Amino acid sequence: MGAMSDPTDGQIGGAGGGPPPQDPARRRRPVSTAGTPARRERSASTATGVPPRRPAGAAATADRVASIVAAAEQAAEDLRLRTEARMRDRIAEGARAAENRIRAAEEEAAEILKAAREEAERAKTVAASEALAIIAKAHDDADRTRSEAEQVKTAAVAEALEITNRARREAKARADEMKKQALEALGQARIAAGDVRSEGTEL
Repeated sequence: MGAMSDPTDGQIGGAGGGPPPQDPARRRRPVSTAGTPARRERSASTATGVPPRRPAGAAATADRVASIVAAAEQAAEDLRLRTEARMRDRIAEGARAAENRIRAAEEEAAEILKAAREEAERAKTVAASEALAIIAKAHDDADRTRSEAEQVKTAAVAEALEITNRARREAKARADEMKKQALEALGQARIAAGDVRSEGTEL
């Protein structure tokens, strides 16, 4: 039949062979979805109160999403339970460690107090021993001083007696000597008096 061309081919294709120009009024006109099957199904479900039926693929996707959400929630719950369990374990461990430290501190304080008391008892015993030794030394010194004083007193009394006895002896010896001299003088005086008397008689 030959190659017959449509007189509008050149107008549709344009000079450059690109897509045909679109009508501006047609491009701005919105596309209505009131007549689509999904829109009609939603309208019918709204009117009857029955929920619309989902397609098989959408239901499977929703179930899969629900199972993922449930698994995530279960995992979160498990994580929360494990975290709480670990927290309780750590709190209990910290409490046990604190109790052990407190017990160790109390035991150390008791040992220090016991050692201090023992040291005080030892110091008291040493002080008592030293006091007894000082008292004993004082008694010894007092006894020695008393003995020395007694010895000095005895020596002084003996010396005084010796001096007294010597003085008495010397005094007696002198008195005897003076008495002897007095008797001799008296005898001489008597002799002289007898001589004088004899001479007077002769005269």
